[in-house]
Amino acid sequence: MTLELSRDVVSRSGLRTVRVHRKDSAFLYAILESLEGMVSYTTLPDAPGATHRDIELCIPKGFDQEVSAVVDGLRKKFPILEVTSC
Repeated sequence: MTLELSRDVVSRSGLRTVRVHRKDSAFLYAILESLEGMVSYTTLPDAPGATHRDIELCIPKGFDQEVSAVVDGLRKKFPILEVTSC
């Protein structure tokens, strides 16, 4: 049942993957945590010694613009590369 629920949630959400420098990742995590209910995230596996973090964002339908506005605002503070967007 959990797997079915997970697939249902993903089908009603948009997935985006962003890349940030490792030193900026903790700040990004804190901001994402403050958006409770608007976005969930997971850090994707990386190579040992990597200088960046790839973070997958799961954005429920209806919150795309709000989350994009936050990410765009953070881009003024530090580089955020859009790796994928669905």
